[in-house]
Amino acid sequence: LIGVRRTALIHVALLAACVAGAAACFGAAGIGDPQYKDPGGAMVAFLLLLIISRFGLYGFDVALLQLEQMNVDERHRGLVGAVESSLCSLGTMSVFAATMATSANRA
Repeated sequence: LIGVRRTALIHVALLAACVAGAAACFGAAGIGDPQYKDPGGAMVAFLLLLIISRFGLYGFDVALLQLEQMNVDERHRGLVGAVESSLCSLGTMSVFAATMATSANRA
């Protein structure tokens, strides 16, 4: 067996590689450009990389939950889970705020 930590590392590496590849497809092919015409399936590659990156995300999430259950004392699991959830919500809110700020500059 490769262990939970290595499994988490493999999944997060898959996630990072797929997101980097999708970003490269997006930038190199000009997918965000209004005059975009698909040169040889760049949009398909972009979408496939995003779909595959979800496997990395979900695999990492499962491994992280398993590590938390193995390493955090039962008395503190609720607190650790609440802090993790709060930090995830803060990250999501930051992405929404950055999107609104970017969109406001384009309007």
